[in-house]
Amino acid sequence: MPKIDASWVTSFVECLAVGSSSPDDIRNDVDAFLSPSYVQNRHGVKSNYEDTILHLVQVRSAIVELKVELIDLVVDETKGKFASRHVAYVKNKEGKESSVEVALFGSFDDEGKLTYVYEMSRQL
Repeated sequence: MPKIDASWVTSFVECLAVGSSSPDDIRNDVDAFLSPSYVQNRHGVKSNYEDTILHLVQVRSAIVELKVELIDLVVDETKGKFASRHVAYVKNKEGKESSVEVALFGSFDDEGKLTYVYEMSRQL
């Protein structure tokens, strides 16, 4: 199982937001992080693995640059849970820059792949 630490969280967030917007490429990229049974709850809207891939097509189509600054991280490997808070500094294709504070609460399986994430975010 991979160690869930600051580097892992940063890599996970970057993997979601930056890269090819091809669904197949996204599946290949997120395979190291997401279980096939993955479910995400984003602001009260639940998405399964395939819904998440479709959402990431939109995200990756818009973002050209990302910097992640981790603020907090708590991991309980015995229960397979983590909570993190980070700021994402984003530049989109039109050159507009923005920053978003994101809190993630997640569960992972024995292989260290995420099975569930609850996401809350707010524009800064």
